[in-house]
Amino acid sequence: MTTDLVCFDDITLMADETVDPLVQLQQDIYHVVIENRGGNLDDPTGGFGLDQKLSSGMTKDQITALQRSLQAAIDRDPRIAHCSVTVTDQTIGNGPATFLIQIEAD
Repeated sequence: MTTDLVCFDDITLMADETVDPLVQLQQDIYHVVIENRGGNLDDPTGGFGLDQKLSSGMTKDQITALQRSLQAAIDRDPRIAHCSVTVTDQTIGNGPATFLIQIEAD
């Protein structure tokens, strides 16, 4: 059995560990979204770096391409049966964009 630290932005004072596979998956996907590609020495080919890819003035086509790329990055995890990424606000540069990520675990 392996354990993994709970490493969200709100890590607990006790640096709790988890053996719950769904919590591990959730946290790993969170890291894929926020980490730049190659930013994790344990996974040099992982990481999407969504915040680094967003910029003002993106066209709807660029947003759609970004959405598809993020979905493909998440879908690479073998624990995922299906992933869907939806952008609810396609006016990046005029306000916040919301990315909704829905995952069905395998």
